[in-house]
Amino acid sequence: MLVDAFAEVKSRFEAAKKDVDDRGKEIKQIMQDENLDSFDTGSYTAKFTLQRRETMDEGKVIAILQKRGFDGKIVKLKPYVDMDALESAIYHDELPKEVQDELSACVIVKEIPTLKVVKNKEVRT
Repeated sequence: MLVDAFAEVKSRFEAAKKDVDDRGKEIKQIMQDENLDSFDTGSYTAKFTLQRRETMDEGKVIAILQKRGFDGKIVKLKPYVDMDALESAIYHDELPKEVQDELSACVIVKEIPTLKVVKNKEVRT
């Protein structure tokens, strides 16, 4: 009974969320097109802001700084593990057992409980 109730509520929630997301997108587009930062309906006030977030293209930054001779001062080399090479070395038994034992302590296992409920097909008699 609880599973059936959950599935029904979840189905209504997903439909409502899609409707909310679609309407929100439409309202934001209209407010941006009309250059409105707020709109009052009498019952509700919608406020629109256009946020600006800046990031840098790290590849281009590195190329410019290296070209200008700043590669040792600002651009650093960052070691990383080539997981394909590590897996190959383990598979081909190229790492001593004591290294493999140490590496096994590096494995992080995280258990994540999940729930999926699907509607059963009706059985026809």
